[in-house]
Amino acid sequence: MSKKNLQMRQGDVWVEGVDGIPTDVKLKKATSPIVAHGEVTGHCHQIASPSLDKMELYINEDGSLFYARSEKEPIVLVHDEHGSVEIPAGQTVKINIQREFDASAFEAEEEETERRVRD
Repeated sequence: MSKKNLQMRQGDVWVEGVDGIPTDVKLKKATSPIVAHGEVTGHCHQIASPSLDKMELYINEDGSLFYARSEKEPIVLVHDEHGSVEIPAGQTVKINIQREFDASAFEAEEEETERRVRD
């Protein structure tokens, strides 16, 4: 199976395999293992292993997506209300926070017709 075919979901977090961390996107090294905060419950989606210094974890400037890779051990994504997700070692992934379309905002011709899924 191609590494790009990897797809996983944990609540409102979508994980998909990619060929590599892009060089044409403005990314910065992440300083926290938290990839998404729950607005409703206060829980968060976070990386439990490996430690940040043993992996590559980058976030784009607006905080909406992450790129992650660990060569030596799996990356485990945890959340208090969802099962853990294990990303295999050597796999590069893009981690997105899912968004939802608001049809009523579209019909009212509001500027914001998409919003982050609330967890």
